[in-house]
Amino acid sequence: MLCDHQLVSDHLLDYIDEKLSPAVRKQVEQALDNCETCQSCYQQAIALHQAAHQWKQEPVPEWHRTEYAVRPRQRQPGWLNWAAMATSTLAILMVIFQVQFSVNDSGFNIAFGNQSNQQVNTLIEEKLNEYKKQQALLIEARFVAQSDKQATANQLLVANLLEKTREERRDDLNFLVTGIQSQRFEDQRKVEKRLASLTDNQIENNQYINQLIQSANFNKGDDQ
Repeated sequence: MLCDHQLVSDHLLDYIDEKLSPAVRKQVEQALDNCETCQSCYQQAIALHQAAHQWKQEPVPEWHRTEYAVRPRQRQPGWLNWAAMATSTLAILMVIFQVQFSVNDSGFNIAFGNQSNQQVNTLIEEKLNEYKKQQALLIEARFVAQSDKQATANQLLVANLLEKTREERRDDLNFLVTGIQSQRFEDQRKVEKRLASLTDNQIENNQYINQLIQSANFNKGDDQ
């Protein structure tokens, strides 16, 4: 019974990954049980599969966080930061000078009140602390975004490497099976050729023996 090597070649990787249907899996197992060539291909495929899964994910290399603390000027709308800074500065100045706005019959008035230096310093410190907290939250958010971006890039890299390795393993396996099949067919052709040659020689020998027997019988009849 000849083995269907092509069946094994087409489904060997899926058989190793346990992705075949029960019917196809049974056919592949029967081929592996009855064919030494397919068994050899299966062992080599197992070795390639194990070597591919020995790859380990490397830790993310250290990167300079200070480079990502503030975005490059050409990549961000700078007017937003300037507007926020100007607003904060204006608020601080208004607190320092105790600016008061009032509207009366004569129009819009601006007045500057008097407070103690201690109160002014307290208000300034509160505004500065609030500004520092906002900046810290902004920097932390940028760090988190950059970390997520780096993790996503690493996952894509690993997925691409695994897919490339799988395609290379499939190509190597197909090349191996094709080579084994070609060698097997060549050996079978040589054996058939030798058998045909032996058969022809046997026929010629039989014809020669028959001629000798007929010649001997003819000579015996003449002697009588």
